[in-house]
Amino acid sequence: MTPVLRPLASATISPKSRSNVTTTRARCSPHLSHLDEPGASPLNLACYMWWDIIPFGGSHNTPSGNLLNAAALSVMTETLNIESIACRESALHGLGHWHAAYPAEVELIIDRFFSSHRKLRPETVNYAKSARCGCVQ
Repeated sequence: MTPVLRPLASATISPKSRSNVTTTRARCSPHLSHLDEPGASPLNLACYMWWDIIPFGGSHNTPSGNLLNAAALSVMTETLNIESIACRESALHGLGHWHAAYPAEVELIIDRFFSSHRKLRPETVNYAKSARCGCVQ
């Protein structure tokens, strides 16, 4: 699993009470945030918006920016293999944003995702198709 998104897929929250500390295991739920599906874990939105929240992308006009973007694309590619609807949605969302600067790379990544993941929810397939052409918000 990609170290960058591992905390988003599964986080440990320790709220303090008067006499002890209770640990609650919080996880992303199998809900799609771009559809605002009811019952989603609060972590889903943070996972979905990860690539918007973190100002990570570099300029595609500089060698260092290209290296930074190559690393981001690699993380998104690896994240598509995580068995988490929320993490996959996050990666697709990020790829949709990176499409403007790296259309060929994003299209290839998503095409490979389709060919290696045949049993996806129809809603995930539709979102991936939108990301493939940079049509995400």
